[in-house]
Amino acid sequence: MTMSPAGYVAGRQIFIDLWSLAGFIPVLCESPADAHGLLSSMSGDGKAFVVVEQEWFDRVPEATRRRMERSHVVWIQFPSATAGR
Repeated sequence: MTMSPAGYVAGRQIFIDLWSLAGFIPVLCESPADAHGLLSSMSGDGKAFVVVEQEWFDRVPEATRRRMERSHVVWIQFPSATAGR
């Protein structure tokens, strides 16, 4: 039996609340500086994808962002929930 990839949403509370309504697994991480723990909190058995705010992802420390980009997880960046303010 093949498992389908898990869909996560990570970042600020308002962003994950909106995307979790669509069925994504929420992972709260208010501060991009704390993003190093995201990979370990996600399923290691299969491939996964994560929806994140572009502004949030841009503020992740460079070393952590490189590690995230090389992982088995696909990081999908969307505009901020507060864009246009």
